[in-house]
Amino acid sequence: MKKVAVIFFLLISLALNFIYFKNGNLLGGGETGIPFYDSKRMLEISDSAWNDAYLGVYVPQAVANIPFFKIFSYFQSIGINTVYLQYTFFTFMFFISLTSMYMMVGELFPKLSNSSKIFSALFYLSNPYAVINIWGRFLLNFMFFYSLVPLFIWLFLVGIRKQSPIFAVIFALISALFSYAFSSPVHVIVFWTFLFLIAIYNYLVTKNIFTVKYFFIFLIFWFVTNYWWISQQFIYQLLQPQSSELTTAFVPGEGNLLGFSALSQSLGKNKNLLLMQHGLFYKVELNFIKHWPLIYNVSITLFLQWIFVLTVLLIAVKKNRNKWVFLFLSLFILSIFVSKGNNKPFGEIFNFLFKKIGMLQIFRNPFEKLGLLLPLSFSPLVAVAHGYLIKNSKDNKLKSVAITLLFVFYIPLFLGYPLYSGLVYSGSKYPLNDPSQKLEVKVPDDYSNINKWLNAQNDEFRYLMLPVANEGVFYNWKKGYAGVELSGLLLNKPGIASIQGFPMYENISRNIENSIIDQQDFFKVTRLLNIKYLIFRPDINYQLSTTRNPEVIINRINNISEGNSEQLEYVRDFGDLKLYTLPQESLYPKIFVASRIAFSDKAGHLDDIFLFNKEIDTLLLTRSENDSYPNIPSNGYVFHNEAYFEVPGPDYPRLVEAPYIFPHVSHLASSKIYPLILFKEKLTTFSKIGMENKTNWELILLGKRLLEAKNAINSGDYESSLKTLKLYNKNYPRVIEQIKSLTITSKRQNENVWNESQLRELFSSHLFLLNSFEKTRLNESNYITETIAKLKTSMLPLKILPYYNLLKDDNFPVENRVVYQFNIQREDIYNLHLPVKDKNLKYYNFPNKINIQLDNIIKEVELITSKEGYYLNNLPLGVGMHEISFNYNYANTIYEGEQFILDVAKDEKEKIKTIPIPDFSNDLIYDVQFRYRIIYGDGLTFSVRLDNDPPPDGDNNLNYFYSEKLIPSEYYFDVTSHSYQLNSRKNSNYGELVFRTEVWNNCKKFLPKTQWVKCKDLNTSNTYRRPTKVVVDKILIKPKLPNVAEIISISDDQVASAPQVNYQKITPEKYLVNINKATTPYLLVFSELFNSGWKLSVNNEYMNEGTHRLANFYANSWWIEKPGDYEMILEFEPQRKMKSSITFSIISILIISLFATYFIVKKRI
Repeated sequence: MKKVAVIFFLLISLALNFIYFKNGNLLGGGETGIPFYDSKRMLEISDSAWNDAYLGVYVPQAVANIPFFKIFSYFQSIGINTVYLQYTFFTFMFFISLTSMYMMVGELFPKLSNSSKIFSALFYLSNPYAVINIWGRFLLNFMFFYSLVPLFIWLFLVGIRKQSPIFAVIFALISALFSYAFSSPVHVIVFWTFLFLIAIYNYLVTKNIFTVKYFFIFLIFWFVTNYWWISQQFIYQLLQPQSSELTTAFVPGEGNLLGFSALSQSLGKNKNLLLMQHGLFYKVELNFIKHWPLIYNVSITLFLQWIFVLTVLLIAVKKNRNKWVFLFLSLFILSIFVSKGNNKPFGEIFNFLFKKIGMLQIFRNPFEKLGLLLPLSFSPLVAVAHGYLIKNSKDNKLKSVAITLLFVFYIPLFLGYPLYSGLVYSGSKYPLNDPSQKLEVKVPDDYSNINKWLNAQNDEFRYLMLPVANEGVFYNWKKGYAGVELSGLLLNKPGIASIQGFPMYENISRNIENSIIDQQDFFKVTRLLNIKYLIFRPDINYQLSTTRNPEVIINRINNISEGNSEQLEYVRDFGDLKLYTLPQESLYPKIFVASRIAFSDKAGHLDDIFLFNKEIDTLLLTRSENDSYPNIPSNGYVFHNEAYFEVPGPDYPRLVEAPYIFPHVSHLASSKIYPLILFKEKLTTFSKIGMENKTNWELILLGKRLLEAKNAINSGDYESSLKTLKLYNKNYPRVIEQIKSLTITSKRQNENVWNESQLRELFSSHLFLLNSFEKTRLNESNYITETIAKLKTSMLPLKILPYYNLLKDDNFPVENRVVYQFNIQREDIYNLHLPVKDKNLKYYNFPNKINIQLDNIIKEVELITSKEGYYLNNLPLGVGMHEISFNYNYANTIYEGEQFILDVAKDEKEKIKTIPIPDFSNDLIYDVQFRYRIIYGDGLTFSVRLDNDPPPDGDNNLNYFYSEKLIPSEYYFDVTSHSYQLNSRKNSNYGELVFRTEVWNNCKKFLPKTQWVKCKDLNTSNTYRRPTKVVVDKILIKPKLPNVAEIISISDDQVASAPQVNYQKITPEKYLVNINKATTPYLLVFSELFNSGWKLSVNNEYMNEGTHRLANFYANSWWIEKPGDYEMILEFEPQRKMKSSITFSIISILIISLFATYFIVKKRI
């Protein structure tokens, strides 16, 4: 490698990063946060398998960050400014990415000139993919990986050429030092797949088996030197099945086929992939500074980019006899194919693999995850193209200079514009789109001051920070911040400050703020969570962050502290931050023995603790029927409804005669051609592409079988009807299993099951016909009755229809029936609780007694009103599934609006009518109804605005909580009814309906698509402006009943005997627990987030895993029967294994280092 290139790359890296850091501020934001703010704290978070931040969490991939933060925490500890450290890191990343690509190209094409290799390196740094998805995305592990991959490939290629294991050793040592680069499983898969393809291709071309052997040497050396963090990934996967009922799967549920398809459609278009452009940032007018990405989407710049890309590809095709040109051209084509997702062509292959192989769901955003292969494979071809053009113009010096100047203009100046302008580190929302801020961050001293104060408190506790933020947050600092919430970095003590996607923790963090706001005795929850301090932070931009308005929170805090100082006491201010303390005596220690115990069937339901008369210190999770510990005194059970149904009536099941439910039937089963019909149906089923299309077709066939049976019964052909019903019984279980699979991969937002509304109509219609068959001779041996029972049982997991038929009498019609479905695990007398907050009881008008249907029985029950809601008492329930239903016609209309007209003249922009929702409550679900008539024009936009909606993002993006365009029907004079159910954010405090009409501009309707650009011209557009007029009336707003309910049994006060317990915290992963005077079995509670990796041992013998279960929404507990005085060890097992794996990796590093030294001494390199 020539020194001039090294110096050139170093100067570029230094100069570019001087632009970013010239103001002396850290850069931070996005998913990375500001790790350089405190590298020591980042090391604490990464340094062990168990992180006690939040409520404790196991993040196995974080341990791969240890070497990186050890290095930078050391430099921070000796006083080096954190801004200088970040500047050094970014400079290093730029320099490595340039030099590693330069070296890789030099090894692939040694005859190329120095300038060709430099252009290749510059393209790798500044290509559109790298600008947005690597540097602009601001993920450190992505930067590391992107920069180092060419270096690793270079080491592999040189090692093959020299047939020396030394380069494998160097690779292994570098990868262990920079293990942060492999902290994403995607990077591991992508790198080793890419390297494997290179190895196999080289073997096929050269027939040299050493290439394949060398690949496995690389892999083995990497595995043993990095085993210390790789092993944590395996341990995590082994722990998952043990925690399956409590934790989410390894692949998140939202990574489904629907999201995969949407991302493929928006980011995976072939034209975008060829240009390596992000399909949204470079194509959609987002609010970036100067709208800079759109510079690359105007005609002249698109022409320039296409000329460059096509020229490089055409030259590569021409030079494909060179084995490396052919390989990297093929890899580029393959990269386009995999990065496009399920777009055409062959998108069905990706759909099939995506659904069948769960691990592939980590690639749900294929452009983001696999797109880095595009510049990796294309950059060497840039060098080849430049070398070819220069070689063919060597006799014309002027032409040669012109080509070089064109490359200089295109790559560093044109593509590199976001880098040298600093716009790469900006964004489309405030403060990132403020030219004076971008990604610059300056954390106020308030946080370091309160952190020092909290650290000075020696006892163990947690804090609660309000408002509780979402995972992403916007701060109103002098140098603002937009990215992941930072409390875990800014404060060393653990606490709850944001909603994170950890199992159990997520439910608690979403609901605890409402407990503080709504519950007078909120301390029942805070003491279980070991919360001692409350921190109020008004510095969040609550609208951009969609958190609760801080003014609402401080008013609530003031009311609590002024009204009852025993609950909350003001401590002091730290700048804008306010610190309050909860009484020390209200806290439970981190490890304690339970005394008052109750049971619940759901994890994470905070409000369960308020359902009992006496204070409960432990709420255990039930597991199965009759699941309770022997001799444990229980204070009651809580079971939550598993499904909720609204049946408008007047009958159930309801028949819907639609062709997608019951298609046309021309022949009965007795027809001679019926076998041919079935054969044709099978062929059609086989021809259907995609599981959704196939399932929809098979659902139609199920309806066809029932209609055939009906027609046969009507004609007296009972033999044919029985034959078709047997086909129905044979096929519907398979179809229901397909629906379950589609629910996992393809259900839409707010659906409980795939295609929920259509399935409800379909199976309701099926049940309607089957019920009618019960009255025929087909049911002489209860065949139809058994069919109905089996079908309903099969449908239970789908939760689309009630199990029991809805009974009715003169005083109990089916109209407006609500049904709550429960699974009871213990026989007892229960009360049904409808959770309606005290402030919302005024919206309902229930009588003292109401009729209910309990399974198959109608009975009258007493309804009791309390501040926790409504209770239906004395319901005897056995073990199993039960349904409780009653009519819902007791809600008061809280708003009834008069007619209004929105009339927009052609010289106006819009007309808006807002209707505040009276006494808005985020606990209620509102039923909104209105009628509208579009007289003429563009239609009506109906929206719901909440107080914490983000502010408008430009003129056309109003960021409402909900918005829907109601377009004109075929006949303008039609009066149309519309309804909407509003289930708001739980941290909103105000809501209003917004009706908006805009001037109608039909420019695009009259002009051909090729001339739509003219519509952007104001003068042209104005000639097509037309008025809009809409009439709205019959506006009603009514609260609905909650769609959740609980079945409760409360026992007399039961207090368990408790031994004395003391504990000592050795490390966050290990505790010594001393038990004294244990005379009876007891329940030990450990208030860290539940994980089956926590092991409790006595005399080196682990407690039975069956005794370990979830307690108090999140914590660990063990049922212990050993009497006497003894010591126990509570330890997080993955940490112990991590220590042994670190030892293994250190020994491996020493061995391969000695191995390398031996070869060097022997001059075998």
